[in-house]
Amino acid sequence: MNPSDIAKQLGRRGGLATKARGADYAEIGRKGAATRWYCAMGSIIYFKTPLYDLVEQGRKTTTLRKWTTVKPDQPVTLMCGRRHQNAMVESVESLDLQQFDDELVKSEGFTTKDELIKVLDGFYPGQTRFFLIRFHTV
Repeated sequence: MNPSDIAKQLGRRGGLATKARGADYAEIGRKGAATRWYCAMGSIIYFKTPLYDLVEQGRKTTTLRKWTTVKPDQPVTLMCGRRHQNAMVESVESLDLQQFDDELVKSEGFTTKDELIKVLDGFYPGQTRFFLIRFHTV
């Protein structure tokens, strides 16, 4: 799936998922199911399926969020439904849209800045300042 397809699939109301947040566990499974997966890692960063696919392929090594509670050198769990993997946060920095460069666009799994901005606008309409979270899976 190419970045243009991801932008189309996520659409205007896609959302990168809910915000990164600390949690003791994450509810998975069907609604009402008592199945729980204990999150020993602490914080969870949620992704929509098309973006999580890029993480699994190794094409996405950063995530842009409106806010965050994670810190550098913190272990986190990357989640998408039942799928999950552990990661380590390398850095967290605050960026404006004007500071986006080709390296950032590539680390987000996109080919052009316009595609990235279109997807971000679907998640966070009107937002111009973001937290850039760099991570690597472990």
